[in-house]
Amino acid sequence: MKRIMVAFGTRPEVIKLSPVIRQIIKSQKLTPVIVSTDQHDDLLESALETFNIKPDFRLELFKEKQSPSEIVSNVISKMTELLTANPVDMMVVQGDTSSVLGLSIAAFHHKIPVAHVEAGLRTNNMYSPFPEEMNRILVDHISTLCFAPTSQSVKNLLSENISRDGVIITHGNTVVDALKIAKNMAKAERYNDLGEFVLITAHRRENFKEGIKNICEAVLNLAKKYPKINFVFFVHPNPNVQKPVYDRLGETNTKNIILYDPVPYSDFVEVISKCSFIMTDSGGIQEEAMSFKKPVFILRDETERTELVEMGCGKIVGTNVGKIIKEVSNVLNSSSEFKKMTRGATRYGDGYASNRIVKEIEKFFEQKDGKD
Repeated sequence: MKRIMVAFGTRPEVIKLSPVIRQIIKSQKLTPVIVSTDQHDDLLESALETFNIKPDFRLELFKEKQSPSEIVSNVISKMTELLTANPVDMMVVQGDTSSVLGLSIAAFHHKIPVAHVEAGLRTNNMYSPFPEEMNRILVDHISTLCFAPTSQSVKNLLSENISRDGVIITHGNTVVDALKIAKNMAKAERYNDLGEFVLITAHRRENFKEGIKNICEAVLNLAKKYPKINFVFFVHPNPNVQKPVYDRLGETNTKNIILYDPVPYSDFVEVISKCSFIMTDSGGIQEEAMSFKKPVFILRDETERTELVEMGCGKIVGTNVGKIIKEVSNVLNSSSEFKKMTRGATRYGDGYASNRIVKEIEKFFEQKDGKD
């Protein structure tokens, strides 16, 4: 049995790797070694509980106000000790956080092949999102196997001269696989009293300070303009998000602005399914929006999920107050505009990306062992 280390540090990574872990457990040829860097704290614990994942090793690196450099450095240091004492045959990582970069570098230093789930996403602006864009470029170039969710992400990798042999299309994102699992856990009666509502999230580092303030200002204006529609904001626990959101929106008398703390993923999936549309700077939520055929307004200047915009179900609105209000109002004022955005939406995969990933990992070792 090949020992496959599946390593993560944040809630989105747990969500998107949980179906991969399930498939590795089912494999007759692989056995999982699960590691958490604990880059996130409470959010991570909630996701682990939702998907019943019990890490074999925890690095316990959570600390408030860590810089990306600190996270990468601490992960490399801790993982060097762990990998020396616990050799594995491959490391599987997902996404583009600083934990993922640190994990990949540590694996490289031990000559352990890296498999990168969700490879090839690009905005082609190294500072947006920051530091994620550069993180994922570096991780892709370190990786032996790059699991690309779409044909565009494959093209991105090949354009950077990454070996074609290591680029594998998964025909979708593992978040769709995770959605299938989470849907069965949701309680249908929850959130029924929200009526017609817009779902809002924001957490990107590049939106800290002015970006978050502008998003709040736009939400406040929209809530006053459309009093019969609820604007439901799930507030990220990062102080750079919490303080400006509660300062601007928490003390208003605008009753159709509702602020929530983060909820378990199964509950959040239910919220997505019930909302009219979404305003977010999250990459993962853009993918989930497509799965539920929900229009999404992207609170960033670029997106690495370019398929969303090309199909017409996503619009990049940035953090300019006027632009956000204008674009959202267009959809709220026109059923035809709303339908136009929902018509373009398709599922971001068939729910079997994780199966394909694990089969390719098995195939990799079959070929490798055949050559040895």
